[in-house]
Amino acid sequence: MDTRNGVFSDIKIAGFCWAVVGPLTMKYFADYGATVIRVETSKRPCTMRISAPYKDGKPGLDRSGYFNHFSANMFSMALNMEHPQALEVARRLVAKSDVVMDNFTPGVMEGAWRLTWNTLRPWKWPEGW
Repeated sequence: MDTRNGVFSDIKIAGFCWAVVGPLTMKYFADYGATVIRVETSKRPCTMRISAPYKDGKPGLDRSGYFNHFSANMFSMALNMEHPQALEVARRLVAKSDVVMDNFTPGVMEGAWRLTWNTLRPWKWPEGW
């Protein structure tokens, strides 16, 4: 049972985002009830993961107060898009989402991850939509 409340409580977002703008936008949606799943890669951690201040002053990927603040109220997962089954995992996530967000450098989703409008559309929207 979903217990999320807020104006966006019926929205599910698959967020392929990093740096500040994407996570900040996802945080606003999550704070107002959306179910947000943030998709990251361990090969290139979000800049906020490696930004001070750190808990107890000790650097580390999961110790940044900045990252933890901007990741509140959302789920997070790492996906190695070089793995043969990664595209299927992404496909299933997109199929269950209402919104797909992306703020990577142009070409990342299309090139390395093979996630384009033409590959995403059939997973979520019927032909002719």
